Amino acid sequence: MVMTKRGHLAITLAAATCLGGGLTAAGAQTPLGADAVAPAVSPTGAPATPPDAGVADTGPTTSNAASAPTSPAGPVVAFVEHSGTPFMTERTAGRVAVMAGLGGAIGGLAEGAVDISNGREIARNNAIEDPSSHMAQRLAAAYATSVGGRAGSDPLTGDGPGGSHAPFAEYARGANYVVDVSPVMLTLSYLSFDWGHYDLALGATARVIDARDGKVIAKAHCYAGIAHSSEYTHDDLLADRASGLKRLIAYKSDICVRKLETDLHLPATADPAPGETQADGVDPSAEGVHRF
Repeated sequence: MVMTKRGHLAITLAAATCLGGGLTAAGAQTPLGADAVAPAVSPTGAPATPPDAGVADTGPTTSNAASAPTSPAGPVVAFVEHSGTPFMTERTAGRVAVMAGLGGAIGGLAEGAVDISNGREIARNNAIEDPSSHMAQRLAAAYATSVGGRAGSDPLTGDGPGGSHAPFAEYARGANYVVDVSPVMLTLSYLSFDWGHYDLALGATARVIDARDGKVIAKAHCYAGIAHSSEYTHDDLLADRASGLKRLIAYKSDICVRKLETDLHLPATADPAPGETQADGVDPSAEGVHRF
């Protein structure tokens, strides 16, 4: 095939036109003017988005391992489960009288040591459980309601908040918030003006933790103290594997949860099943709820 100079020139001009201009929707060539700027092209061949095309510059995208994704149902609120026997002390009128005979600091230290030892033995021998996990579960449900989310069904276990977990989100297992109620402090004691009858004091601390960074965003204390009156003797509470004492613990923990809900500005949770909280003979109006 013989190519003339005129044919070669025509092909050259056509190629230059294609390289110098774009194609319209109809396929016609659109030559670029002297002041026009050729559209930028990405390595894939697609036009690159110009910086003024209305797309916000969000900066570099990074992976945040401490951020828990929010589910379609809203934030997930988990709770911590503390296992083991709760810390408990037992104060009896007879022991106090005996230790008082020793006098001064020696008597006080001796009484404290015996109180702790006896309380631990009562809790262990009667399989008394720490109610803090149940308290945390109720508070988690209330907090989830307040933020329009849902409460996690499975408790978080292990070292717990403040343990060896880093970052905290790994411990939270995808939850957005974590509610932790400290193991309760229990004191079984005689009444000040009625040494033949006994009641229970219960104290705990609740924390709401942001799972993204492990920071405490809300905290409250509760203390359900010794009542002014009680129908229970020491033997009544410890009979039948301390069934009366266990009901009293449930009742006092319920008082604490209600106090914590108020201080944390949370909606009240539903009452537990009848018979699981209030011990027979305990007058709720006589209960004192004190803050630390």
